[in-house]
Amino acid sequence: MRLFATPRLFQSIMSAVILCSVMATPGWSVPVPVQTNTSEVVELLKKAYSELGSGSVDQAVGTLCAVIKLDRNSAMGRRYLCYALLQRGEAREAIAQLDALAQLNCGIPFDLCMRGQALQLMGEYRKATEALKAAVGLDPTSDYIRDKLIDSLQMSGDYKEASAECADGYYAAQDKKLQNHYLEVYNQIQQARAWVVGQTTPTIPAVEPSLEDTQTVYSYGPMITAPTVTKSSQ
Repeated sequence: MRLFATPRLFQSIMSAVILCSVMATPGWSVPVPVQTNTSEVVELLKKAYSELGSGSVDQAVGTLCAVIKLDRNSAMGRRYLCYALLQRGEAREAIAQLDALAQLNCGIPFDLCMRGQALQLMGEYRKATEALKAAVGLDPTSDYIRDKLIDSLQMSGDYKEASAECADGYYAAQDKKLQNHYLEVYNQIQQARAWVVGQTTPTIPAVEPSLEDTQTVYSYGPMITAPTVTKSSQ
């Protein structure tokens, strides 16, 4: 199971949040913005970003709590805080941040991905899979989110659909290393369970990845950017 990113992958995961599509839901209301010291909030967000990138999760949680105290409507602050809480395994607290984000009416596919990861931690594998499927549906180009869906499908015991997702990722991949990653995961799935008679799985060409090509390389979709002074970060 590969729930979270290592600090080395953090810079890739934290890309392009401000450019994400907004998932508007009818009936959601946007809270009235509170007056805050914008420059202080931005500096704290930059500090938290740096702390998360270096793996200093506990420090980042403290910094992000300070952000929320200053601006309870900071979508970026709550998204970073959710990510940090997941790193600490605090699933319910992470979901509370995602629920707050929903009230701000500024959700993105990565929020659904994080909800799926939180539900996995809580042992709610079916619900986690539903959230991750929705995230892939909204951002089918994100290999990071698809990878999390494949994990969730395996935990749910749905090896056939996990194999299908591997096949989809394999054929859509533009990068040889990424293709090899999906092939490797596909082969692991086949080894994890003896398929019942008559059950078929998608076929992926039997290509043996070389050792130099087995490192996971993601084609990251829109996720999280380093904070900048924009209306999105206020």
